[in-house]
Amino acid sequence: MSEYLKQHQKYLKNWYLIQLGVMVIIGIVYPILSKMGLLGSIVIAVFVIMLWIIEGLLGLLPFLSRQAVPRKPKTGWQRALRVNSYFQTIIQMFLIPLTLQAITWMLYHYLGINVNVLTVLGMLVLLVAFVPVMVVFTKDVSSIVGRIILLTEVIFAETVGMSFVTTGVNKASESSFLKDLISTGVWGALSFVITVGVLMAFWGYRLPSFKFRIKPHWIIFTLLVLFSIWFVTYNAFASGDSWKNFLTAYDFHMKKPSLYMFLSGLEPGIAEEWLYRFSILSLLLYAFRNNKFQVKLSVFISAAIFGVWHLSNALGGQNFLATLEQIIFAFSFGVFAASAYLFTRSLLFTMVFHLFTDALAMMASGTEMMSKPGLSDWIAVSVQGAMFILIGQFLLSKTEKMIPESEILSGGRLDEQASLSNY
Repeated sequence: MSEYLKQHQKYLKNWYLIQLGVMVIIGIVYPILSKMGLLGSIVIAVFVIMLWIIEGLLGLLPFLSRQAVPRKPKTGWQRALRVNSYFQTIIQMFLIPLTLQAITWMLYHYLGINVNVLTVLGMLVLLVAFVPVMVVFTKDVSSIVGRIILLTEVIFAETVGMSFVTTGVNKASESSFLKDLISTGVWGALSFVITVGVLMAFWGYRLPSFKFRIKPHWIIFTLLVLFSIWFVTYNAFASGDSWKNFLTAYDFHMKKPSLYMFLSGLEPGIAEEWLYRFSILSLLLYAFRNNKFQVKLSVFISAAIFGVWHLSNALGGQNFLATLEQIIFAFSFGVFAASAYLFTRSLLFTMVFHLFTDALAMMASGTEMMSKPGLSDWIAVSVQGAMFILIGQFLLSKTEKMIPESEILSGGRLDEQASLSNY
């Protein structure tokens, strides 16, 4: 391991210790300063303070233990440290935005600092606040399944979904533009990119390229771009109501062409592509590195995870049949996007495609939620899915049958890169 990485990991660990100390202090002080108004009673306040003290001690375990967390724990203490790696990733990803909200509240109420200034400062802090947790704890998670679960259900959910808690101090005075950046998840998406980019580097993976490598297949690439433009247009403006006209009828009226809807499409274009087409696909490609079906298995499993992940929309109030249609669409979309990414070697292509697929559809429909599908919708999603999967298979046939480790990892073997975890 180079001295450069050692030096920077020291800085990140020191940053973590300072951040943990601030979190524990705020967790203890805030209930007192707020006069338990949000807590209801002194008993609850004392209980919360005790929890913060316990969390502070658990957060210090890696520094109190002389043992590094091995890839395969053998002793009870090593297993406890591994469990704590998961626990601290989950709990600190949740507590950091709440701590930031408490700091914002105190600065506003006791120092009278302008709410928009506080919001901007909070947003800047939130861009990088999760990085130390990744370096101290999450990098020690070696299980592929564990990594995927943490990426999808914890890190993505907390960076993109919890960023809104930095606002709310004085809603009447907040900038509408700042509120849109936060509430749409765009700012959280940028935080997610930075957080997971650092994490993937510590896990030993290359960051994705944004340059196109299509010289041998420029005609195919041109046709791919033309298809993508057509599909984005069709997805947003198709108005067919039967199998006879579902590909030929269009209505180019937009019900809500707003910045908010554009940003709502930009968030998945950034965060979901960084999660599924870069992070999870890279993890799977390495996991199946010795399998002759490495690429296809990785593409289809990543697409399946992407599809099933949309089931959460039903919990948000979306019609179940609409959610089922969305899952089917997302799976086939995931196959196409992963195949296009591997074919072009550029994450920029899938990011832009995803952005305009979602943003234009939201502007045209005027809503972020899908409505209950009719017969024409099921016909359309079936045809779209078939097209996506067939085109994806064709693109994969033009891609290397096996992706070498040098294309996935940042250099050296993964277990050698994982020695970062033991520093």
